[in-house]
Amino acid sequence: NINKLSNFKIRDIFDNHITGSEGIEVNIAGIINDLRVIITKKSGQEMAFAKFQDETGTINVVIFPSIFSGTKEILTDSSPYLLSGKIDFRDEEPSLIVESIKNEKEIITEDNKLFIRIPKGTGTEKLSSLKELILKNPGDHKVCLVFEGEINKQLDLNVKINWDTQMAHSIEQILENLAN
Repeated sequence: NINKLSNFKIRDIFDNHITGSEGIEVNIAGIINDLRVIITKKSGQEMAFAKFQDETGTINVVIFPSIFSGTKEILTDSSPYLLSGKIDFRDEEPSLIVESIKNEKEIITEDNKLFIRIPKGTGTEKLSSLKELILKNPGDHKVCLVFEGEINKQLDLNVKINWDTQMAHSIEQILENLAN
């Protein structure tokens, strides 16, 4: 599930506005709405503005020509995306300056690192289940746990796992049960 790779929710960015989230790097999973393509006056290249939405809110995104030219083909459908970039403030309103766009088929990063988001308040029993699953499925993908909270903390694990749709489903099952 592409949502497990995000380290922030859009609401977090707005909530952290007071404490200064400008310039922080974020990975956000969601869908693109209102994609507006324009031609830049300076270079005559295409770039885009859009609204990006997750289950907690909507943020304006800016996709400069260098990123847009390599990704405009994948932006044609309404599937979920993982956007990476930096937060910028214009007129007191946060926006995301996009540095990378991945669709579900590209969710493993270049260095084969898999980000697994751990909900706030996760107990040790559930973390043990996740650890057991990871250790039973060795493979080629590095694992980084992202613990949700006031400030998201990342922990790189010294193990590699086999990543496929079955593993994604198994991880999702454990994490969905965390709410119980």
